[in-house]
Amino acid sequence: MQPGKRGGDPVRLLFEWGFTMSVSSQLFPDLNDRIGDFEALEFRQPNSLFLNDGHGRFRDATSDAGLAGTLAPHRGCGIADFNADGRLDLVVVSLGSAAELWQNDSSPSSRWLIVRLIGTKSNRDGIGARVLVGSQVRTMTTAMGYASSSHAGLHFGLGSQAGPVRVEVQWPSGVKQTLENIEVNRVLDVVEPK
Repeated sequence: MQPGKRGGDPVRLLFEWGFTMSVSSQLFPDLNDRIGDFEALEFRQPNSLFLNDGHGRFRDATSDAGLAGTLAPHRGCGIADFNADGRLDLVVVSLGSAAELWQNDSSPSSRWLIVRLIGTKSNRDGIGARVLVGSQVRTMTTAMGYASSSHAGLHFGLGSQAGPVRVEVQWPSGVKQTLENIEVNRVLDVVEPK
């Protein structure tokens, strides 16, 4: 049999640099028949949920949230305030089943502000802009971890700060914008000056 041509068993493949690899059709009669053997559903793991303690650390809240002992092939999530109450909720992707909405039912006593950016000189979504509210800084991005993306604006948890607050935006175009006396517990749309 000539290298690089099919015909007979095993099939030989010749690469440019002269490497020959043999693949036996008896071992792999049809790989598509075995695709189920490689499904990620077999890789179920327990969920974990960690909460910011307000002092630069996170505490394990998995049991408190009712997630302890749950095994699932979760592989990504989206973060947004789906019910407009100022608390971030999660949509979690679970391989082989429907997506799950995890609603945040924590205490609603804390103040918050969500800043949504609308670029005019910069890109439309303000990706790359830095936003400062009080001592907190966020950079606008849609990347949110493994196999995940979220575009719900920048969430600032303000604790007991009653407001109003000052919002500073440094756009990717270099434009700096300051908004004074912004009331909290709301979604603020900020349009880049032209």
